[in-house]
Amino acid sequence: MRSDIFISASAGTGKTYNLVKNYIEVFEEAFRRGETLDVHNVVAITFTNKAAKEMKDRVISWIDDRIALGHPGKWKTLRNRLTYAWISTIHSFCERLLRESALFLGIDPGFQILSGMKRVMLEQQTVRGFFEENLEKLEPLIELTGLDEAFKIFRDSLSKLRHELAVHPSPAGYSSLELGEHAEKVMAGSECFCVNFRELLDRYEARSYRMGLVDFDQLLTKTRDLLLQMPQVREKYRERFKYILIDEFQDTDELQSEIVSLLRKEGHESLPLRGRRETVYLQVQGSRCDGLQQNYGRIQIQRAGSAPPDSQQAFAPGAGRVSKPPLPEDHAPRLFWRLLPLRL
Repeated sequence: MRSDIFISASAGTGKTYNLVKNYIEVFEEAFRRGETLDVHNVVAITFTNKAAKEMKDRVISWIDDRIALGHPGKWKTLRNRLTYAWISTIHSFCERLLRESALFLGIDPGFQILSGMKRVMLEQQTVRGFFEENLEKLEPLIELTGLDEAFKIFRDSLSKLRHELAVHPSPAGYSSLELGEHAEKVMAGSECFCVNFRELLDRYEARSYRMGLVDFDQLLTKTRDLLLQMPQVREKYRERFKYILIDEFQDTDELQSEIVSLLRKEGHESLPLRGRRETVYLQVQGSRCDGLQQNYGRIQIQRAGSAPPDSQQAFAPGAGRVSKPPLPEDHAPRLFWRLLPLRL
């Protein structure tokens, strides 16, 4: 692979086969050129744990075939190191990366994953404690929605919408005319929500980290924060990951796509330099590529099971989107209106 490749194909047309094939081929080319390439230099991200296991099993099978047939290259060494291969879901990838660099964020590298009822209980306890201590500050929101509904908004935002809020801190807005006669109350309640939700989120994260716990949303947001806020860490992983292969790209959201984008060399289109090959290999079902246009430049389009085309079919990229984790107060009315379609 000498350029970013985007495979568009429907189910059952050989996308996984192509992904495994390209994984093997990057090592074949490195062996042929006498270059050093380790499993730590190649990342393969799949959508489910089952798919990750299937891909690793296929890779092992292909390598075993090459060993049996006596193909040139360090295939036995590669086979022995596959235990350490970066073939996983996006969450497992982020977990592994965070454990390596957790101290930069002040997180215990031995953190446990917070999920299920433990997560629900911690969220409930945090929201309840926050409400009990800040009823006066929450008055504009309570006046607008009532106490029970205000509590539900914060609880649901923390448990169900936190990931979305991190990606879309500035949703499409509404004018005061569209808000109608309740505009002033909605804007006040919205500002109250934004200011206090940020404080609530900080409290939840402080409690979870103090307990040595990280939930699935935090795996993604903290990886993004690490790569954004720590240039030396970001550059370390950019130098390490020479190839990034992503299966079922249509199932990645903007936050996940941003993490991948942060790991790429900026301005990269092709791979003209010997020994420096940062490639992103994407494949999706059908032709859904909205996120692709936001974060990637010229992409080679390839149909699953077909030979690579002679020329590149390019997308015209827009400005790369970088999501902003804070919730800006000036967008408060628009954010709150998106969370709560009022019936007043």
